[in-house]
Amino acid sequence: MKMTYHDLYVKYVNPTVTAFAPDNVMLLGLDKSVRGLDTLPFEFTLGKLTTVRKGLESSFDLDDVQQPIWPDYLNSTLAVGLFSRRFRDVVCQHLTGLENIDWIRCHVIYRSEAVDYFMLRFLSAPDVIDEEHTVYHRPGDVLWPAFNAEKIARVSVFPWFPTYTEIPSLVIVRNDIRLHALREGLTGMSFKKLTNIF
Repeated sequence: MKMTYHDLYVKYVNPTVTAFAPDNVMLLGLDKSVRGLDTLPFEFTLGKLTTVRKGLESSFDLDDVQQPIWPDYLNSTLAVGLFSRRFRDVVCQHLTGLENIDWIRCHVIYRSEAVDYFMLRFLSAPDVIDEEHTVYHRPGDVLWPAFNAEKIARVSVFPWFPTYTEIPSLVIVRNDIRLHALREGLTGMSFKKLTNIF
């Protein structure tokens, strides 16, 4: 039976509960600044992003939010989804042992409450690319990845752009993780079937 894989996204609702990183922290360079650490050296503040005509508005008042304020897959201003302990445990139950990942603990604060979330980190680039069908901007610089069916069958989670691996913005999960998350009633995530597999 051929395995299916899905892009993992933060579920879009308006407003979207979001973990706000400090203003001086950006995704670019984050992997180097937290290398060797198992906990982020800063805290996130829970707030919301609301799509309005002029763009996005941010607020730290969640009283009118209709979704759970502590979803299992939490949006962040670093463009990286944060996994709840429950979602992290679901992913871990399906690992093959070849993913070479670990997790960075993230403290998220809202008013007097603090909840731990986890950022997925890849310790090495997984070999999942289908060279023949991948589109390159220049050698080694992936513009649009294509994935090799035999290679991805060995792992249950991998980054969309395998050349930028440590803390990816977009990850791909095997269908058994998606089904397990749905069975558990986990919140905050949506999935889109991956089609660029050869």
